[in-house]
Amino acid sequence: MRRALAALLLLLALSPAGAQAAPPTLREIVLTGSRSASVEMTFPDRFSPHLGIAHPDGVAATTRGTYAGVWFENVRDARWSQGRVVVPAMGDALPIAWGGSDREDFSLPAGRYRVHLVADGPSTVRVRVGGLARTTRLSPTRPSDVRGRLVKVTAVTADIPVLVKPTTTTVMAASTQNEPSLGAAISMCLDEGRELPCEAGQGFGMTVAFFAPGLWSRTMATYIVYPGTVASGEHTARYKVASGTPTATLYAFALSLL
Repeated sequence: MRRALAALLLLLALSPAGAQAAPPTLREIVLTGSRSASVEMTFPDRFSPHLGIAHPDGVAATTRGTYAGVWFENVRDARWSQGRVVVPAMGDALPIAWGGSDREDFSLPAGRYRVHLVADGPSTVRVRVGGLARTTRLSPTRPSDVRGRLVKVTAVTADIPVLVKPTTTTVMAASTQNEPSLGAAISMCLDEGRELPCEAGQGFGMTVAFFAPGLWSRTMATYIVYPGTVASGEHTARYKVASGTPTATLYAFALSLL
């Protein structure tokens, strides 16, 4: 009797019901191409692209251009759109991501999406996705109206012209190298082109990040201007190192998702 009971307990321990459930496996979406383009894809269930700061390793990109990334655009409801771009020259101390939350459990609703490769040169982008049935490889071919520009200056300010339309999301990011022992602060704003234009560090749309050297290899900040925030037309993205050495190298990046 004891032998039979022991055999039964061993069988239960080895069975799927008796074993501890394994965590769900993350799948990937892999995009390849040489320019910004999209392809439509249906997601039958809620899914979680790992794009925000809660998932620093959620996106990996290799590119022969200046930037590469991914953008999920809900076909029916633009509010459910998320993306992230990698700019190798600026490093990855802070993910350049937009749309939605940085919570680990944030997800997008089921539905049809345009999955965009965001790039200005031959690139491969891998994004981890929770809730995906299998790893999916895409080579988007429908051109996307995405415009990005990176400038590098040995100065404390930089300007980049950007075009804004009613549906445009503008992604701004900046980083400094060779920051002093006390670190540096970066501010950004989007000039609305009025009689009193914004000044980086004050006025419209300022954002500031302060990171201590030793903890971060660079000081980096991001700022997102969503549709309807500013009037359509030509604007200027303005960047300023609000504190730190005046000889620091400043990288300024602007991406317009038109």
